[in-house]
Amino acid sequence: SSVVFKPESASDVLGTEDPRVIEVGGTLYMYYTAVAVAPNGQGAAARLSLATCDSPQRASTPGCWKRRGALFPDPTPGFQFTKSGALLHDDKFSLLIFGDCSVVNGLQVARASPDLLSYSVIENFLLIEPRANSWDSGLVESGPPPLKLPDGNWFFIYNAAQKLYGVPNNLLYNPGYVILNGSNPMQVLQRSDKPLLMPTYEFQTSGLTPYVVFVEGMVPVPTTTDTRSKSSSSSSKSNDNHHIDKIVLKGVSKDRESGAQQVSFFLYYGAADSSVGVAIVTVSY
Repeated sequence: SSVVFKPESASDVLGTEDPRVIEVGGTLYMYYTAVAVAPNGQGAAARLSLATCDSPQRASTPGCWKRRGALFPDPTPGFQFTKSGALLHDDKFSLLIFGDCSVVNGLQVARASPDLLSYSVIENFLLIEPRANSWDSGLVESGPPPLKLPDGNWFFIYNAAQKLYGVPNNLLYNPGYVILNGSNPMQVLQRSDKPLLMPTYEFQTSGLTPYVVFVEGMVPVPTTTDTRSKSSSSSSKSNDNHHIDKIVLKGVSKDRESGAQQVSFFLYYGAADSSVGVAIVTVSY
């Protein structure tokens, strides 16, 4: 395979990382982190940036992607280090959920312009924050673009970390979820009380950055795919040593009988910054 998107200038000389992709009106919007040398020459500076591809069929062709630049470029106060953007979009809302707690201790939200190329941050508002003495106490960071549940609410995966001394950065990364109000996505209806996944297998606990499970992609599972699981959290192991975790979330919509309906999603995640894994999460509501 060939590299589709890579550093091209001083603005991303240290890396193009952590993509989240969404298709809107036949165009792919990729929110990614452009990493450059910090202005003082010491360390790295991250900028949440955008690239678009107007032909999804050519997404694997490097020439399809047009770089749109940093979304919050200097000298905007407070945005000298930004990353991890996920666009919540339908015919009523276009909201960018972003951040990793490096500058602001929680996930921020910005309103998108009609062409999805400009963004205005909603001041004095955090969608979620780290919780003390919890699995998401170290930081919270945006996951993939939220997807709608059949009841009209939004299912949003976020990445999080907790302290684990003796590993790089002293952090263990594990994802969770929130349910956002379909009528007002800035309202959290429900938040997971435990992580969806924990670094367990060797490919998740050993690698470039050990003890990391970090979700960046989510798509609905086709209804013809059998994702049935006999337990609330299980794992299947195939003959080629690949793992698919199956997670069942019950009763996420409190105004409906638990288990009345189900919808499943594939979660694509980075494992130890060295491999790509897949999990299936089934939401019962």
